[in-house]
Amino acid sequence: MSYFTDKDPQWEHKFHTWRMEWDRNHIRLFLDDELLNEIAVSDADYEDGFNPFRQPHHILLNLAIGSNGGDPSNTNFPLKYEINYVRVFQKKTDE
Repeated sequence: MSYFTDKDPQWEHKFHTWRMEWDRNHIRLFLDDELLNEIAVSDADYEDGFNPFRQPHHILLNLAIGSNGGDPSNTNFPLKYEINYVRVFQKKTDE
């Protein structure tokens, strides 16, 4: 995240917009309208032809405390975990 904090030292104290654009060909991940990563959906095909990105999905919002197997009980956590909004849009197609 130094790319963002170098431009704005207060970056970590502000709200940010994460965006994922996912269509039949590509998945693009943005942070504050800057492209972070892009992958062709076809590049995610397994050897057997299965593609996890061509399956139904769900949105989960998770702070994932202790997810690495460690004991988080002696950790000082932030007092807030704030999410301002979540929006999902689906483009209608004639296909």
